[in-house]
This record gives sequence, structure tokens and C-alpha cells, in this order.
Amino acid sequence: MRGRAWTNLALGLMLGGLLAACDQGADPVCDPGAQNPCSCAGGAAGVQACLPDGSGWEACQCCQPACASKDCGPDGCGGSCGECTAPDTCDGTGRCACAPACGDRVCGPDPVCGTPCGSCAAPDTCDAQGQCGCSPDCTGRACGPDPICGDSCGGCDTAAGEWCDGDGACQTGPCQPDCGERECGMDPVCGTLPCGTCPDPNGCVCLPTGMCDCCEPDCSAAECGPDPACGAPCGDCLGCDGQPDPGLCDQGQCTPVCCPDCAGRGCGPDGCGGSCGACEGATSVCVVATGQCVADPAWHIEAGLGVGPVEVSQSLAAPATLDAVRAALWEEGVLVPGATYSMSFLGDRLWVAGIDVNGSRTFDGPDHVLSVIARAGLDARTPEGLGVGSALAEVRAGLGAPDHSEVLAPAEGFEGGRVDEYFGLGLFVNYGPDDLAQAVTVTRVYSAPGGGFDPQAGTLTYQGTTLYLGDGLATGDPRAAHRAAVGEPDWPSGFEQVIDVGGTPVSVQFWVDSYRIQGLEFIGVDTVAGVYERDKLVLVALYPFYFGQAPNGVRVGSPRAELEAAYGPPTLVQDPAWSGVLHVYTAGERKLGALFTHDGQSPDDTAVMLLLNYQTP
Repeated sequence: MRGRAWTNLALGLMLGGLLAACDQGADPVCDPGAQNPCSCAGGAAGVQACLPDGSGWEACQCCQPACASKDCGPDGCGGSCGECTAPDTCDGTGRCACAPACGDRVCGPDPVCGTPCGSCAAPDTCDAQGQCGCSPDCTGRACGPDPICGDSCGGCDTAAGEWCDGDGACQTGPCQPDCGERECGMDPVCGTLPCGTCPDPNGCVCLPTGMCDCCEPDCSAAECGPDPACGAPCGDCLGCDGQPDPGLCDQGQCTPVCCPDCAGRGCGPDGCGGSCGACEGATSVCVVATGQCVADPAWHIEAGLGVGPVEVSQSLAAPATLDAVRAALWEEGVLVPGATYSMSFLGDRLWVAGIDVNGSRTFDGPDHVLSVIARAGLDARTPEGLGVGSALAEVRAGLGAPDHSEVLAPAEGFEGGRVDEYFGLGLFVNYGPDDLAQAVTVTRVYSAPGGGFDPQAGTLTYQGTTLYLGDGLATGDPRAAHRAAVGEPDWPSGFEQVIDVGGTPVSVQFWVDSYRIQGLEFIGVDTVAGVYERDKLVLVALYPFYFGQAPNGVRVGSPRAELEAAYGPPTLVQDPAWSGVLHVYTAGERKLGALFTHDGQSPDDTAVMLLLNYQTP
């Protein structure tokens, strides 16, 4: 209906008046070149510089320091996230850490951080230079292996029949096997007597000294793969078939695996992001809860809640999203031709319409669903038995008189025609020329947008409360005023606009409250130059289903000829903030903007949007 980036409100004169009023006969506001901290959107801190003449501050320069996951290094805004304490240094990720300097060391602590450079396998020990080695001890031994490293201490004259005993002395006569204190391997004297075996072949090794070097497995931090201490197995990870799958073990932890489950399901999700199948036929619908295709299920239309499994948003805190609709129907949907925020499902038998909440300017997954529309071919009924095909008289007999009923021109996502509007129920019924219901729309419950507006006075009256539009600086109601009268918006947003004031760019932050179902959009000034807090209402856009009118009878839906009779000939404006040709009328000292069907080419074209207190770009 309009671009989210609302262009220049022509606040030049108003902003200039504010700044001039601050300057006349006053001392300089600040010292030229000085800097001042300021607040940015979202509470972030910014900085602004004093103007060269000292008359005020420049626009707030907003930079969000990126220190959320950093201890040190640059913050991205010219500052620092902190310094490290020696011996720690700042690494490339902004974390303080000590960089080990092992160099050629293979064991012992590194000399900078004290971090282990490795360990030695027995019987080796680590020397002062970080190298592994074994120092043999042949004291009192003339032959055989030394008891420390197993290195040779010498040999005997075997030609003379000598042999080496367990104490390292050469003997003569028959060889007497001797294991001594050895636990494993063969005796070192004759090499004929097994001295034993180590208890755990996976965790123990027999050293050259004949002693078992056993490792204590540690699986306390691992559930699969080898333990980091001894290499003993810590367990297996099971795949969807219940069998061990080594590929699922990642650094000692089993990677979570999702096992699709389509048992007894012919459609819908498989539980792992895949599909169990799709339904065939124009009237076949997947009941996601059971995974069964059902031919044209009978759904309930619940006023204020939804249609079948598809719900509408109840508040900003309890939204229904397009993603939820897709999950409920197991269908991606297609955009309604000519619409931006309306999606068609079930062979065009069900529509949903929503509002952009992520700034993508497309109707996508996280966007909030504001209305669900049951259309021809969908078997859906209210508890009173009303649905598509019901006669107007039948609907009113079942639901009572509507809050409002009117014939609307076609608009985005809406075919036009007579509509009975039950705002207090959250239900709208669109009729064809034969007064038979062509569509039934469900929304959340709203207050009826009646009352009136006065373009000359710059006021809008809603539910007995009069709201005042102003210049956004000194005049205009605060945001809380219309929220108290109308309620919570369908979506709040804002935007920033830099406006040229006497050659000086000034940043203005605006707020926007959208009430799409009630046909209202409130736009006001939030802050000026990042420091002047205003919170003043400037402009209100009116569109269907708003049905209030001006004292002269002008309203949304009035023909162009009626507006020209009331306000005279308009000025045609191509304002990039509003799609289409904008007709701007003079209403006293204020302006009234209007967008018409067919760009207002004919006097009979009707107004689809009115802009109270319009500001010329």
C-alpha cells in the first residue's frame, strides 16, 4: 500500500523553527569540535559532534560496539573491548589467551605459559630441554640389560660357555633362567622362561625392563571412540537402524541423529525436516496431526481465532506466523496475484493475509498472520452453520447486525464487494451480487473503527477520544494516546530520515503503529538529532476497513468528485513514499492526501486511502 521508508515530511520549516528558537539570543550550546555521547535506536551508545558555530549538535553517529563475545581487541567503533594481562595476548577472535611456545620441546611445560608440550612414554623421562630420553644405570653390572632402560651393560664370553645372570655377572655352567622382579616378557638370563603377561592387553604394555606399564582408561568426558588416556573404546553411537555407526562419533561425543518416522503416515512431516508425502487431488488435504490425506475435511470457522488448524495472531506477544500456517497445512502456498502480503493455499480455497515484521518487504516465514479467509470450495462452517454460500439474511440472523456494512472497491488481496464487518467478533463476510457469501474472513477481535476525522483541525476521534495531529515537534499527541484509544497495534515499527535544515542534515527518527484490519496507520516523530525527544503524532493514514467520516461526509470510499467539491482542485504529487498518483487537497492550513482507484483518472474513482495532515515532500 505504501513504502516502509516514508520520505521527507517537509519538516524543514518546523525543524528550523525549533533550532532557531534555541539559538535566538542564547549563548552557544556547545564548543565547536566538542563531542557528546548520545543514544541510538535500541539503546546503543553513539557520539555526536558540536556544529562549527556552536549552535547545536550534529546527528548522532551510531556505532554498536561488537564486544559481546570478545575480551580484547578493536570494538569496531574505534574503541577497544579490553586489554590482556601478560603472558596472555589477544588472538584473532578477540579472546585473551596465552600462546604456548613449545618450539622443539616434546615434553614438559612450555617456558611461556606452562602449558604441557607432551609427555614421555616409560621408561623415558623429560629433561630440562623438553626432550624425552632414558639414562641407563649399569652400576655393578658387567653384562645383560640395565634395570632402568633395558640397554646392554656388556656381554659374556659365550665361546667359553659363560652366561649372564640376573645380577649382571658372568657365570659358567648350565644357564639358570631367572625372572627376578620381572612381571612380563622372557627372562633376561636365558630367554627361555616366560616371566608373565600384563593383565590388560588394551591398557598395558611390557617395558624392556620386564615391568608392565598399565594405563587407566578415562571415559568420563567421552561416550564413544577411544579414551584419550589409553585408547581403550568408550562406547558406540547407534544409527537409525540400531547398529553402531562410527561416523556418528565426533571428538568423543555422539552426533545427534534424527530418524525419520513415516510409519502409518502418507503425508506431512517425517519429524526430521523431510516429508512423508503429499496429497493428490484438488480437494485432498493433509491432516498433519495424523499424517493422513482426507478428502475435503469439514473445518470449523471460529470467529476471532481461525479456520480449521490455521490460526490468526492474537497479540504481539502471541503471534501466528506464516511458518505456522505452512506447518499446519503442509503446503508452501503461493502469493495471491496482485498482492504482497496475501498467500493462497489448498487450491485457492484458503487465503491468509499478514504484515511484514522483519523488514523483508515480502510475505515470508516469520511474518504475522492477521486474517484467514475461507473461500469457495472449502467445507468450513461457523458453529451457527454459516459459511461460503450462506445468504446475507441468514448470516445476520445467526450473528446479528454487523458493526458496519459497506461496499468496498477492490484492493490488495481483496476482491471488493459488500462486506459485513463484525469487528467485535473477529469475523468479516464478503458477499457477491446475489447477496451470497463469497468469502468468510477471521481476524482477532478488534474495536470498531468508527468515529470521525477533521482534516482542517487535524483531529481523529476514536471511541470517544479525540487525537491531535501536529508538527511532530511542539504539537501532536504522544504515541500512548492513540494506543489507549485504539489498542495494541498489529505491528509497531520505525524509520530514520535525514532532513536538510538550512543546509545542515538533521537525523529524525519516526515511529509507526500499523492497525491493518482497522484501516489505521499512525506516524509520529520520535527523536530529532538523536537528542530531542519529541514523541509527537504527525500523520494518520486511513484505508479500509476504517469507516469514520469528516464533517462534510468525506470518507474512505468517497469518489474523487466529492473530495474536489469539498476541498477544491488538488495538486497531483508523485511521492515515492506512497504508490500511485497522490492527490493533495488544501483543508484550511493543512493538507489532505488521497489515493484513488485507477489513480483517480475518473471523477467516479473512489478513495482507497486518505492521509490526514499530509506533508509535501
